[in-house]
Amino acid sequence: MLTLRIFYTVLFLHLLPLFVLRLWWRSIKVPAYRGRMHERFANIPKRKDDKPLIWIHAVSVGETIAAIPMVKHLQHQYPEHTICITSTTPTGSDRVKAAFKDSVLHYYLPYDLPSLQARFIDYLKPQLVIIMETELWPNMLAVCEEKGVPAILANGRMSERSAKGYQRFATLTAPMLASISKIAAQSEADAQRFIDLGARAESVVNTGSIKFDIALDELVQERKSQLAEQLKIQSRKVMAFASTHKGEDEQILEAVKPLLAGHKELLAFIV
Repeated sequence: MLTLRIFYTVLFLHLLPLFVLRLWWRSIKVPAYRGRMHERFANIPKRKDDKPLIWIHAVSVGETIAAIPMVKHLQHQYPEHTICITSTTPTGSDRVKAAFKDSVLHYYLPYDLPSLQARFIDYLKPQLVIIMETELWPNMLAVCEEKGVPAILANGRMSERSAKGYQRFATLTAPMLASISKIAAQSEADAQRFIDLGARAESVVNTGSIKFDIALDELVQERKSQLAEQLKIQSRKVMAFASTHKGEDEQILEAVKPLLAGHKELLAFIV
């Protein structure tokens, strides 16, 4: 693993200017990408407390939303701990702030270079890192292992397509997965793919998707009822297709035509 990780690190270092340029390019439309750039190089202010810390990495909005019930549970179970959440996108950052205000720390994840990850971990001194879904960074996990910080993969998913990609770099992937203390997979298929790629079988468990633990607050429920009344669809069955991509809408419309024809009370909408 070390030889391939060195190659990965050297390649990452050479591509770093392009990563920074990409952030600048994205900031033309979303200025927030220019903000807090120093955090991506592990330049962060000193903590105001010395409490034990749990670090959670949720790359963007979807992973942050999935992590909300878990974070709230951790805050309840371990009130003496500081919770730090990292993400890589401004939308992820905004979601953290909206959900937790000042009750957690938030930083952008530093670039995956050993020196930056080591500096970040030395600052945080986490007792545990919880990574959401499949945000696996070789140097981040390697530095955690070197510094004795156990890592957990929560809500882990590994599609067949992703597994084939990871398999191409098996000598890097297998030790990385083997270093993870516990992998909580979304399904048996995900769990088996993690094991096939090198995770220790005894460390992998199928817990189902954490997204089913999300509870809508009363305000959202109230808004839902108001919208249903406004659209006059309170008594109709509603079928939603969310986060669709180019080319999928046409397939969806073709697929639901017979359903809509046979069930007049059915309402389908695409988000």
